[in-house]
Amino acid sequence: MKRVIKFALALLLTALVISGTTAVHWVVNATSSDQLRLIADKLDILLKSLSAVAVLIGGAWAFYKYIIGGATSWMNNISLDTKVLPYRDDLRLLVIHVRSTNPRATKFEFDETNATFKLAIRLLPIGNSAQTVLDEEFGQVIASIDLMRGSGGYELLPGATLDDMRSVVLPLGAIASLTAELKIKRWWQAEADFISTSSVVRIES
Repeated sequence: MKRVIKFALALLLTALVISGTTAVHWVVNATSSDQLRLIADKLDILLKSLSAVAVLIGGAWAFYKYIIGGATSWMNNISLDTKVLPYRDDLRLLVIHVRSTNPRATKFEFDETNATFKLAIRLLPIGNSAQTVLDEEFGQVIASIDLMRGSGGYELLPGATLDDMRSVVLPLGAIASLTAELKIKRWWQAEADFISTSSVVRIES
């Protein structure tokens, strides 16, 4: 579809150049006022035809960009990267990188007026029996971090990656469950769109 629109635009530009050249030729070779009026009528019809073609091409471009291409849609590939560092005694520093990557060909923006971006840190209990299934919301929430606080909003350009870093002090041997969640609600939406990712890390020496 995109190639078709580019071809149509190139064709329209070529038609404009040819039309301009033809119009100049007509005017130069006109010998009477009647011929000039006839040329003016022909040019009027030609310009109206080209305008109609331009409107059709513009409509096709808008349809491709906003309906097929999804220019108003968004996607954020969120990933979590962790590292455990020595702190003091039997405490360790868990460093968490929340990386946001925009894989689309269009940028998207969000701020505190229409979105929330949070990192939840939970401690998982030790001592569950074998084959116990723990979902991502299981455990004691020890921190719910607002990643957008003080940021002024986010602007992710096509292919760009942003890195938010937070750290928390945890005891040696603890098991932490991490969940990063982004919710965005546009003014025309009844419900917010959201995307999240989770990871588990054990605090070892």
